[in-house]
Amino acid sequence: MTDPQPCAHFVNADGHALCLVGRNPTLDGCGRGCPAYLPDSERQPCEVWTRVMGYHRPVSAFNRGKRAEYDERRLFLEPH
Repeated sequence: MTDPQPCAHFVNADGHALCLVGRNPTLDGCGRGCPAYLPDSERQPCEVWTRVMGYHRPVSAFNRGKRAEYDERRLFLEPH
């Protein structure tokens, strides 16, 4: 793809040094990088990862106690 504009909505510029972008060419519906319609039967749940005790772990792998702690967390944004 030579024009990055169609994919701009896939990138979240939130001030972090690392940005992960995924693109699957089979879902390229219009030929310009626009995502095609994906039926609900083919969708997969998004895996949520978070930092715990210095390591990044998937929330789905938490035990009952750690999951309860995660659910009680309060999220905040640092001012830039």
